Amino acid sequence: MTLSEMKDFLEKMVQDCLGGYVYCAEQYLPQMPLPVTTLKLKDTGVPVHSSDRIVDGEIYSYYACEKILEVNRYTVGVAAGQGKIEGLKNTSVDDLLMLSLYLQSEKGVEEASLKNICILQMGAVRDLTALEGTRYKNRAMQEFSVSYTLEYHNGEAVVYVPDAGQEAAEGPTGYFESVEMEEKYE
Repeated sequence: MTLSEMKDFLEKMVQDCLGGYVYCAEQYLPQMPLPVTTLKLKDTGVPVHSSDRIVDGEIYSYYACEKILEVNRYTVGVAAGQGKIEGLKNTSVDDLLMLSLYLQSEKGVEEASLKNICILQMGAVRDLTALEGTRYKNRAMQEFSVSYTLEYHNGEAVVYVPDAGQEAAEGPTGYFESVEMEEKYE
């Protein structure tokens, strides 16, 4: 999986949880109908030392990497009051709390682990709602740590995803095969 494919995977995970428009955006997002979620992968650098493996005379280098995923959620909000519009409640914070719970759920962890990626929440969800011009812009932001292994071989770097489903080795496994007990404990 390339780094671009990893970004696409992260976009899809967020899309599946939150809906609306989801973009990997650095700056100057086109104005889309709300709700909109932007993702930004911040580089934390590549470790200097690699773990190397030689296969058929070729060197494969593996680097433990981490990036910070910044997620911004923009929403319209929902009407507050009993039948009268007294204001709009900000739903962007609630949405990012739901995303955090989804990424920590069994389903979210399994999806990420199948791609050999670990996603962990960093700090609390921040409410960044502000008055812009004549209206409020409901916005919340959350950062996540995204850990993965980068494989470098023959001038190409990809996110390393080990082969799954290997057959069990035949012969002795090194575990106990039988146990005899001398006394009975109650």
